[in-house]
Amino acid sequence: MSLVELVELNLTYHLLWSEIDTVSIEFKIKNNDDNNNNNLHKFDLIHGYPPKQLNPTIPYKHQEGEIITDKTSRNLDSKISKEWVLPILKSTKLTIEKIDLIFENIKLKNGLIERPKRILLGIIDDDSSIVYYTIHDGVTKPRQS
Repeated sequence: MSLVELVELNLTYHLLWSEIDTVSIEFKIKNNDDNNNNNLHKFDLIHGYPPKQLNPTIPYKHQEGEIITDKTSRNLDSKISKEWVLPILKSTKLTIEKIDLIFENIKLKNGLIERPKRILLGIIDDDSSIVYYTIHDGVTKPRQS
């Protein structure tokens, strides 16, 4: 079973995502090596809709009443947006350049106006367990507990 199939099954039957589909992207990274095969990178991404918004945010005022920031609210009923998942093995090495190109290729391949704000890494271990980590596009202020 492929990485994409493992993550797709987990998203569908365990995490209850809907409208799941896959997209393949490929890009070249320029480097000084003469071997052109090493700089072609191919990734399969999954996109779909989770049953609830992942980490929804609402504006709130700081205790002094002047600073406005974002605070996580699990009870917020907001529009659920499409999420992107990149299935990878635990041993896969991702560079900042690769991550940036993945965000850019999601935008270009799907005709989006802007890059997605985040993607989830579906990291698969040797025992087929899957852990999800969020990667934001650019610098993002950390959540407050």
